[in-house]
Amino acid sequence: ELIGAQMRETGLEAASAVRRFQESGLPVQWHGATSDSEVEAAYERADFVAYPSFYEGFGLPVIEALRWGKPVVTTECGSLREVVQGGGCHLIENPSGGAIAAGIRRLLDDSEYFAQLQKEAIDRKHRSWDDHSVEILDFIEELRSSR
Repeated sequence: ELIGAQMRETGLEAASAVRRFQESGLPVQWHGATSDSEVEAAYERADFVAYPSFYEGFGLPVIEALRWGKPVVTTECGSLREVVQGGGCHLIENPSGGAIAAGIRRLLDDSEYFAQLQKEAIDRKHRSWDDHSVEILDFIEELRSSR
């Protein structure tokens, strides 16, 4: 299952690839932009998540997947360098189609590796938005105090 809105830069190519996969008999579904409840249902159905981002500002989809206890095939691009440090991720160093496919294949074929990543994802300590807001407020207070 693929979830996410069609991007202007790459969307036509991606939609064409999905059609080719479907025409060849592969059970690929692209749901596009979805509601929160649909995303949650997809996480429940998923064994793992593939999120091979090339330019990442925060990494929220990776964090969400890990909070659901799902291993993630991803890159270390942008902010993901920090997100993946807690475990549960198969890292693609050179994000190409072949490398992404190899990462997905490893999770499908190597049950011990999959179980290890799943355990890491489940065991991760996740910070809440409240944790982040307290940290930001503490930082602001430190700035005020240092004047």
